[in-house]
Amino acid sequence: MLRLVRSWKSGIAQVLAVGGIAGSLMLLEGCVSRGAALSPSGPGLSVPAGAAGAAGALVGPGVRSGSAAFASSQLADPRYRPPLGLAELEQVASAVGITTGSAIHGRIVTGPETGPLCGIRGSMEDGIIRVHPRAATQIPPNSWAFIFGHEFAHQTQHLAQHGATTPELELRADLVGADYARKAGFDLVAHLGWILSCRDQYSASHGDWHGRAQATAQHFGINPVDIQLQTERYRHIQFLARHPRDAPHS
Repeated sequence: MLRLVRSWKSGIAQVLAVGGIAGSLMLLEGCVSRGAALSPSGPGLSVPAGAAGAAGALVGPGVRSGSAAFASSQLADPRYRPPLGLAELEQVASAVGITTGSAIHGRIVTGPETGPLCGIRGSMEDGIIRVHPRAATQIPPNSWAFIFGHEFAHQTQHLAQHGATTPELELRADLVGADYARKAGFDLVAHLGWILSCRDQYSASHGDWHGRAQATAQHFGINPVDIQLQTERYRHIQFLARHPRDAPHS
């Protein structure tokens, strides 16, 4: 247990059941390797993460993390590297959870390979966040902050908690969740760049993911040029991940 997070318990357990999982984002081939895109499930009961204590030190411009390990300047910027493990995702969820104003207790576990990117279910006293096992090792911690924030918003704003969702409700969750993550110190411009570097997908229930990202940028008054710069950076990182021989050598 990392001491800075007292209300989130480590749980690296495989979860087999998938019924009732909230799943407002789709796992994309262009962002997570080895596997076809996964279909989202309808939102279930979402439980936002809460944590006692404050977020940790700033790492990189405008990026805050709750992890004590992040105090080390030897760690790479959390916008452009994979997570260090579920413990780091707990730190991220806790930092974002603080900004919701909800004191919720819970844990993070890995879900099944055939499940959604992220799903939250459970009671106010013992919530569970299920994250896709490959996504948990590949999506940057900074973007996880906005994914968690989106799911937390489903609970705090009572958005499609017990039934079918709509693109309008998903965009509302995007905006509220982005506000939570920004207040926790995470970088929205980088996150939107990450989304746009991924393959776009559409569903009748969730709408167009790239379109929602662009609507979020407009809502927060973000310059499209800044997002494009981040998009190109992520595409370069993804290219090097697929072609490691092309990476520069020190």
